[in-house]
Amino acid sequence: MLKAYPNSIHADNALYLEAELALEKGQFQNALNSTSELLKLYPQSNKRVSALYLKAQALKRTKQISEMQKALNEISQK
Repeated sequence: MLKAYPNSIHADNALYLEAELALEKGQFQNALNSTSELLKLYPQSNKRVSALYLKAQALKRTKQISEMQKALNEISQK
C-alpha cells in the first residue's frame, strides 16, 4: 500500500498495523523497523504515541531496556 499510495491518509495506519502484526508474530526487528519508519515519515501522525508504545514493547522483548526507557519517556512527554 505504501508503495502504491505513499501520500494516502492511511499510510501511517498501514505502518502501524504492519508493526503490530510483526510484534504479535515475534518478528521484533520488523516491528522496530515499521515503527521507526512511521515515526520518521509521519511525525504528526495520530498513531505516534501508539507506535512509540509498540516500539517500547519490541525493545523490551529484545532486552534493549535503555532504549525502551527512552521510548516510554517520549510517551510521557507527549
